[in-house]
Amino acid sequence: MLAFDDDGYDSGLVKSGNCGLWVFDMEKANNATYEREIEYQSDKERRAAEYARICYRATSMANPEACSIFVERKLHYPIAFDTGLFPATKLGLNIPKSPMIRRKTTCTPLEMDPFVEEVGLGPGGLDWQYQYKYGNVTYKNESGDGSTVHQPYTFLMPADPFRWGVGTYSLWIYEFIKHEFDHYWTPIPQLTPPDNTYLTLMFIVSCHILYRATWNEDYIFPSPKRDPCYAGLFVNPDPRPHPLACIDEVEVCTDNDKSSCSPVVNSARDSKDGYGHEFARLALKHSKTYDTIQYRMGTALLAQVNIWQFRSRPLCGPSHDRCKYTQWILEAQALFETSLARLQFDALDIAMGLHSDEGEPYHQDTAKWAQQGELCGMFKIRLQQGFRNINLLLSAIFYLITLVIVVVLHRGIGRPFPDEEMERAAPKRDDDRPQVPDDVDSQSNADQPTASE
Repeated sequence: MLAFDDDGYDSGLVKSGNCGLWVFDMEKANNATYEREIEYQSDKERRAAEYARICYRATSMANPEACSIFVERKLHYPIAFDTGLFPATKLGLNIPKSPMIRRKTTCTPLEMDPFVEEVGLGPGGLDWQYQYKYGNVTYKNESGDGSTVHQPYTFLMPADPFRWGVGTYSLWIYEFIKHEFDHYWTPIPQLTPPDNTYLTLMFIVSCHILYRATWNEDYIFPSPKRDPCYAGLFVNPDPRPHPLACIDEVEVCTDNDKSSCSPVVNSARDSKDGYGHEFARLALKHSKTYDTIQYRMGTALLAQVNIWQFRSRPLCGPSHDRCKYTQWILEAQALFETSLARLQFDALDIAMGLHSDEGEPYHQDTAKWAQQGELCGMFKIRLQQGFRNINLLLSAIFYLITLVIVVVLHRGIGRPFPDEEMERAAPKRDDDRPQVPDDVDSQSNADQPTASE
């Protein structure tokens, strides 16, 4: 790792010979590798969410070290969930000409009438079932005969979740990517997103939850009815999950001009855009709402942490002084921040070449013209405590002085002796030995130096 000082903090370039994006191929995976990948992706999603909670939303940090990984602690955005154009150097790229990045998310609750229909009693004949007609679903038949099942509705709610007896929120999620051809869910025309965007549809329902306050302002988390069994508590009597839709825009630009922006798609761009452009494109591929919640589902909701033994503390809404926005807006904001944190962690994985040494079922998803190490050594992170920075200028001076000393000593050791030194150092012949006086005893003679024959 090459380390240097940057704006008062120590940072270093992540150096790996196998950098790039390596993706999981489910068709080539066995059960063990599939379970390991699911566990890794779940952990990555939770890690990004925890980073967003601590480093994006907290007004004071109890553990500053947790937010000292990346060059920028957080990627800033206004309340509209739009980062605007920002240089990829804020992500950590250390290159002379940095591409620009833009992330935008627009979320809104959906109208339920006339798209949600009551379709008769569910299993056991106790509760009504509800079909959500926000588009068709197509999938392969589980019988294995290769046939395809076409479902004329999006989602079916089979029972009243209050009867499930669990104090939690449940969530179901769908994704539509218009530029891809193999769609599980195809939305109705009213929901079809613009080209090169990503649509995420979530169905959120409260199960057996008792609320300590009532409000009707929130379309996704209402609690308008007083519970008949518990004084001072309220419930949501509607058994239907409430839909929340988010559209993500993800762009990489060559400069500040909006016309230079291009969407993040599977097809690789030409190398003329530069290796930094390809690095940013790969890092953005999973920075969208669906990839922030698909593994955590209902546990990802902020409202979940308010529940204790079937009871929920008051959620956010205009009637509560401690909150500026309603709960569903805070949930959308948390998902957006998690997508930005996911972008930062994905960039780090690309710099390290995560999974590059595992072979199948992983394969290289980097553009072919950038697969020979061109993306390596361009991502910068902050150095943690315990790592000591190296000043390049002082190091160069130190090594230069050391080199000069070594050269001088080498020359001094290897030069010939002067003539007089050679004479003193030469072995003595017998006839050159000094004469020993007769009055010197043999013991004294034994102490005199002699030369070998």
